Amino acid sequence: MAKLAKPNRKKESLSRKTESEIHILPDDFISKLVKYQVIIFISIALIAAIILRLYAAGLPVTGRWAASSNAPDKQAFSQQLKDLYKDSNGDYYLQGTDSYKYLGNAEKIINGDKADSFLPYLEAYPYKVIKLFDSSATLIRVAFWLPFVFSLFCVVFIFFIARKLTNNIGGFFASFLLAINPQFFTATQAGFTDTNFLNLFFILLITFLLFEAIRSYDSSKAKVKSAILFLLLILAFLLFKFTWTGYYSIIFILTLFITSYFAYYLLYKSLKTGSKKHIAYLFAIILFVIIIFFYAKSNQNIQNNVDHIKSRIGLVEDTSLKGPISLTTELFSAQKAAELRNKGENVFTYIFNGYTYIILTILSLVLLIKDNIDMNKNTKYSFFVLLLFAAMFFAGYNSIRFLSFFALPLCIVISYGMFNAFTIAFKYLQNTGVVKSRNISFLIVFIASVLLLVIPVISSLSERAERTPLMNDLIESAGSSIAKDSAQNAIINNWWDKGYMYHYYSKRNVLMDNGFGGAFDPRMYWFSRALLSRNESESLSIFAMLDCGQWSLELGKSLDKRLCNPPESFILIDSSLSAKIDNLIYFSQWNYSEDMTFEYPKLPAVSSPSSCAISKDQTSIKCGGEFDIKIINNKPKLVYQGTAFPVAIVGKDSVVESDEKGPYLLLVYPTDSAYNAVLMKSELLDSLFVKLYFMKGMGLSHFKNLFDKSNPVEGRIVVYKIDWGNNSTA
Repeated sequence: MAKLAKPNRKKESLSRKTESEIHILPDDFISKLVKYQVIIFISIALIAAIILRLYAAGLPVTGRWAASSNAPDKQAFSQQLKDLYKDSNGDYYLQGTDSYKYLGNAEKIINGDKADSFLPYLEAYPYKVIKLFDSSATLIRVAFWLPFVFSLFCVVFIFFIARKLTNNIGGFFASFLLAINPQFFTATQAGFTDTNFLNLFFILLITFLLFEAIRSYDSSKAKVKSAILFLLLILAFLLFKFTWTGYYSIIFILTLFITSYFAYYLLYKSLKTGSKKHIAYLFAIILFVIIIFFYAKSNQNIQNNVDHIKSRIGLVEDTSLKGPISLTTELFSAQKAAELRNKGENVFTYIFNGYTYIILTILSLVLLIKDNIDMNKNTKYSFFVLLLFAAMFFAGYNSIRFLSFFALPLCIVISYGMFNAFTIAFKYLQNTGVVKSRNISFLIVFIASVLLLVIPVISSLSERAERTPLMNDLIESAGSSIAKDSAQNAIINNWWDKGYMYHYYSKRNVLMDNGFGGAFDPRMYWFSRALLSRNESESLSIFAMLDCGQWSLELGKSLDKRLCNPPESFILIDSSLSAKIDNLIYFSQWNYSEDMTFEYPKLPAVSSPSSCAISKDQTSIKCGGEFDIKIINNKPKLVYQGTAFPVAIVGKDSVVESDEKGPYLLLVYPTDSAYNAVLMKSELLDSLFVKLYFMKGMGLSHFKNLFDKSNPVEGRIVVYKIDWGNNSTA
């Protein structure tokens, strides 16, 4: 019978025996297909990756929404919901926010400009080629499918990496594991066109080239091939550098691998042989490492890179500004993320995707270390994988943005244990005679292994597949409205979390964008202070300062003097900012000389809105299922839980308040098509934020409403144009 793969070492450990020795593949079932086994195994993993990603790309959650609705034609309603997440050309919007930064840069490349990173070129040039054959092709459609395509490359590369430690069956388990890994799935889902999918691709590409170069270097007949592979490795590093500012993290891991592996090799040889030469070499390496360490400590560029890595994984904080914290979820530690999910997970089940994978990981690590503690042909590969595993686990534990990075070594490690388990299970069925047919034995063990890997992640994959883009028709419509009613130098005053989106669709500058990375910026303080101010003149002065680009850290700075003639300016507020009002309160109270800790309040400053129904005779208003407001002598009255409760109603020209006072009140306000109500802190009633978002600018002299649209799915967006009077460049 033909062999499935060559043995990786001569010692007859169970995990190293060839398939012909343990009879994994039966003669009459696979023997005719042995030469296609690599294609077969990779194809199975690719099919899993493709099915999962195509399913998620179709926004399956809209079907569930439609099924729970009262729509007579649920299929048609589901399609209407999908259309909310498509642009005017019928293309799905991109996921995430950074995707729009690179999409905008790709447009600039198409128009003859240059970009400062690799991803925009990867979007622009394939689009140009596809456009030659398909005139209906769009840039956003090409960008949408890029992560999907590169996820398939990753599945292939990890197969060839993992089989270095085992054989083709081990390679299959690694590729299949990666195809269904929830964190990797999120990072490579169609539409998530930021640099994450490329980062994962380059890490695997560099690892693959490194392993191939090492294997070729070990062969006396393949020195030329090894040299070519090392040149390709350098090229991969250069492209990685052009893709992501954190590229040097893999260089650090490679440097650590080379020094630590040679140190271990020399230590092993010196202990085995007592060779003084090996001991001398070992001390030379230790001395070299010490010299490099102190050089790195004294080199400012290296220290800046190290500090950047530390800050991204939460090991150091920016102490130049005390108090304000990052509220970006991707920078949360795994511990904090697991707690906020409130699903009964601990940090390890969150990272490893359940107890089954934790057990598989522990057993696999034990086997991998045990089988490679003695030097053999595979030790160098195992050593690198273990080092990568430790580094990425550490990074992912401290910052969840790196959990998709951790998925790469995790899948390789577990594939090692799964290969051994597969071998043991197959031999058991054959040796005990439980199943006489090797065909059936193979299928039983294979299917059971696949189910063992799939079942624990079904829930997490379903949850991730049902996510919808942050981008929607409202954002595009708001951006287009601003673009039509403004000059090229206009600026949009906005919160940072959707900055790239608003910039892309308005083609106008924004005050804040996602380039902050969640780190504190003084503009957060000033923007929050302006929105929460009860003094329109103060708010106007703050926006003038911000839009002149000369914001200051001086809290006592006079705002009376204009720093410039401000450009044409707009204020944009959406429903997500209303939900973040407690964050704005936190930032507006910042004092850079004191440490301040943000804690989510038990009762938010502004609640989620509920819809209201006004009686025909306009004597009562019912909001949600709890509030029944009576209108008596043109005054609102509300009794809530047996007690009179403060209430305010926004009319066409004025705000009518009840006589009751308290820390919270019920605010009834108009939207573009109905009336809603929120519970809010009474102290916010006279703030600029409430007047702009809930009162349609009532009582304001310098803020003119430009855009106000809402719907139950996408929320609400309001846009105001600032009237600077005679002191504007507009």
